[in-house]
Amino acid sequence: MSNDTSTITRLRSQAASRRVARRQRRALETYLAQDTLSPNARHELEVILVRQGPSL
Repeated sequence: MSNDTSTITRLRSQAASRRVARRQRRALETYLAQDTLSPNARHELEVILVRQGPSL
């Protein structure tokens, strides 16, 4: 039973982490869409998004 509980806890934690990652990526993409960003800021955001990999 303890093994089942730890598996469920681990899966719930992973799901929560994925939700947070998706929310952060959407926020970065929204910010990147703004026209007022400096070229340096735009480049930094693009690098972050590329390093995160494809959307989860």
